[in-house]
Amino acid sequence: MRLLQFTLCMFLLAPFSHAEMVGDIPHIEKNIQLDGKLDEAVWKQAKVIELSFEIYPAINTPADKKTTAYLYEDGKTLFVGIDARDSNPDEIRSFFRDRDNLGFDDNVSIYIDPFNQRRIAYFFGSNALGIQTDGTIDDLNDEISNKWDGIWSSAGTITETGYIIEMAIPFRLMRIPEGSDIKEWAIDFRRFDTRKKFKTYSNTADDRNFDCRVCQYSSYQGFKSIEKGTDLQLIPSITLQQQELRDITVPNSSFDSTDNSEIGLDARWGVTDNSVLNATFNPDFSQIEADIPQSEANIKFVRRFKEKRSFFLEGDDLFSTPSQLIYTRTMVDPNWGLKFTGENENSSWGVLAVNDEETTFLDIDNQGSNFITLDQESNNLAARYNRDITDNLRVGTLVTNRTADNYSNQVVSLDTRWAITSGQRIFAQIMRSDSDYSALGGGDFDDTAYKLLYEYTSEEWEGKIEFEDFGEDFRADLGLLERVGHKTNRQSLERIWYFDEGIWSLFTVNGSHEQIKAESGEVLEDNFSAGIFAQGPYNSRIAINVNTLEQLENSTQFDLNFIDYFASFSPMVGLDLEISGQFGDAIDFSNTQEADLNSVSIGAEWNVNRHLRVELSHTIEVLDVSGGELFNLTIDDLRFVYQFDGKSFIRLTSQYFIQESDPSLFNFAIEEKEESLNLELLYSYKLNTQTVFFAGYNSGRARPNAILKLKEQEKTAFLKFTYSWIY
Repeated sequence: MRLLQFTLCMFLLAPFSHAEMVGDIPHIEKNIQLDGKLDEAVWKQAKVIELSFEIYPAINTPADKKTTAYLYEDGKTLFVGIDARDSNPDEIRSFFRDRDNLGFDDNVSIYIDPFNQRRIAYFFGSNALGIQTDGTIDDLNDEISNKWDGIWSSAGTITETGYIIEMAIPFRLMRIPEGSDIKEWAIDFRRFDTRKKFKTYSNTADDRNFDCRVCQYSSYQGFKSIEKGTDLQLIPSITLQQQELRDITVPNSSFDSTDNSEIGLDARWGVTDNSVLNATFNPDFSQIEADIPQSEANIKFVRRFKEKRSFFLEGDDLFSTPSQLIYTRTMVDPNWGLKFTGENENSSWGVLAVNDEETTFLDIDNQGSNFITLDQESNNLAARYNRDITDNLRVGTLVTNRTADNYSNQVVSLDTRWAITSGQRIFAQIMRSDSDYSALGGGDFDDTAYKLLYEYTSEEWEGKIEFEDFGEDFRADLGLLERVGHKTNRQSLERIWYFDEGIWSLFTVNGSHEQIKAESGEVLEDNFSAGIFAQGPYNSRIAINVNTLEQLENSTQFDLNFIDYFASFSPMVGLDLEISGQFGDAIDFSNTQEADLNSVSIGAEWNVNRHLRVELSHTIEVLDVSGGELFNLTIDDLRFVYQFDGKSFIRLTSQYFIQESDPSLFNFAIEEKEESLNLELLYSYKLNTQTVFFAGYNSGRARPNAILKLKEQEKTAFLKFTYSWIY
């Protein structure tokens, strides 16, 4: 089997080459008016790059739509112009949206690796109306993230011949090589056509036998006279909040009012061209956006939430390791924080220090996890260093330290990534922790963990073999590990077919096996899974997985068979529909008994026009046991959004939750009926990602018992303002 061919010749292969250098980026000291027109004379002097390849679903065939990119720089800013031709401009799919939410809009992105090391790249994208998205692509850890936000400018217009996009990307946003000599950067463009058949165009041919994309970018020379300037950014913030609460279990209870005002400051300083210092003091990390409600019924492991706080986002890719040893959401209420990150041609580093009002971490074993919070201040420290030994071999180390009164946790980790060939990689990591849980009555303990992963990639096959061992006393309290005290073996194999013609673009068949054992040797889980995935017309995607699982829960063996599924498509421009769910055997974790689960989630997004959007999600979950229906829950989230332009919107949100349970089927006390309704009106104005104004009102209603009706128990009015000064 090709997946298992670790022959001697693979280890002796020479490092695989990068894409060749294809041109120079001119230095022209002339600014432009960002209006999405490309009518200034300076564009005639810019570097011209044709996106001549269709790389999906066809592989490197001539693009059937002409796309031309233009590039030049003035020493402080990279200017990008894109002329995306289209024979049917009336069918261009683009709507006014909040940034980083392009959905299936027609859009174009530029990808930039300033160090030309083919590991990590920044991307900057825009739909046809100039709505932005940005982030990082990390080939080392197979991650594409739009969490990072930069302050840059874009404009887009739909024309009689297609659409035109202009971008102005300041060099201060990126870590770049030092020095005044000519530099070689890796740059790639992609155009995404989201009509009846999803297509991707690029200026660089794609080799699907490579397990990376950044390593295939084309190289361009220039950037000799780059000046990032002072590169100092100050972002003060103020939040005003009035909250009213009452005890709805007490008849005719009155509201108690609380006024909360917070003033904070974030700062960013480009110390050198390739290093950045971030600082935050008394930051406002309040949640403005209304999260979709989630059920906590029958949950064994804690839920993960995305990090949205700007201080933690910049340079977070430098702290990544094969196991998640840093999860910044565990730092809940920081008083202050400092972060220093940097990169050069063959190494990268990062140091993070945060003083937090709380000490929050996971209580974990080999059965599940939940959060613990100590009501005391903690000091949090993380230091990361990566070094390229060769083009194909990288090693890194990470140290984390967390301390509070009668509590501490330290982790030391060493990891490596070895690209054996263009399509084969090995990841390895060994970790050691030392903990003092005296504050919890646990005393001192320490343990070791390690992880080994092999990946194989070709145009037709993808495979993985993974092994991990986490000791019972291993803890990484600054991270997010679901289990300890276990050994896990995972294998997966996927066969891939691409279709240049016909209605289908992609079809895959996959299979996997995962076995999790306790340190004592008991088999906790043994899971076989097989599935299919297909992508076809009208942006349709279909995934079906059949699972056979043997699971040990509280000394009881369960044999489970269940199916999970997902499907989505866009039957017309502006309307996106999706459905997902699971049905079959399950476990009632509350009572340790067999159950039948049927859950389904339906989502819809309707862009009524370029400004008005309606979003709906509807979830139903029913768990049946031998004695009857254990619980039945429904979650609804309905949102009406009017997007005035790319900077401001007003949104009305209604969130409804109801769970009906049978108390006689539980071995502990539970409410027969839980119900809540949350209404929020929010106005948002964003001059850029860090100069923002929010104003909103929230009303929360709940049912105190199964008899009474919904009663208002919380009212909140809030204002938030941040402003970014750039020097």
